[in-house]
Amino acid sequence: MMFAVLAAAALVPAAPTISPREIDRAIAMGRYEQARIMIATAVGAGASGAAIERPLAALAAADGRHQEALARINALLVTLPDDALLLEQATLEAMRCGKNSDAIAFAARATARPDATWRAWNAKGVLADEAQDWAEADRAYGEAARLAPERPEVLNNLGWSRLLRGDWPGAGEALGRAAALDPSSARIANNLDLAQLGLAGDLPAP
Repeated sequence: MMFAVLAAAALVPAAPTISPREIDRAIAMGRYEQARIMIATAVGAGASGAAIERPLAALAAADGRHQEALARINALLVTLPDDALLLEQATLEAMRCGKNSDAIAFAARATARPDATWRAWNAKGVLADEAQDWAEADRAYGEAARLAPERPEVLNNLGWSRLLRGDWPGAGEALGRAAALDPSSARIANNLDLAQLGLAGDLPAP
């Protein structure tokens, strides 16, 4: 009888093991419903803590629930205060929530890390532009470009920063490089048009 019970139990398939990396990949590819199912499956298999809270925060951000995403990231930072990726995400979500003072603080912590990403430096540049701290903006975009020289987003933001200062040649140079990397971007093309108007003398200095 005991052998029969054990044999029957052996026929029951084990719950699939789902890694946080697989969930992150599903979210990155826009497969949000699949990600929700994977999170539920992982919870059912006993996963908890950061392994679940991280993808839940990423899913909330992807869904546009930025207040929820920021709250979840803040909770994670209590136990993981030096996590560079969490600090980067906190910076971006605070910016999306309009909490710029929080975003500035998160960006400072994120970029103080040796493993800071180009996204963290790029966000710091945007925040510096809003404060009209041009020296800090140049430093931040310089670091972002050093880490990711082929990212048109960085060059576009640098170009916009130069536009804000009336530096038409600097804007044209950065935006021309951005347009070469991403010729399909209407945003970059529009900014480049502004730079060229400035160079032609058709735009006043700020």
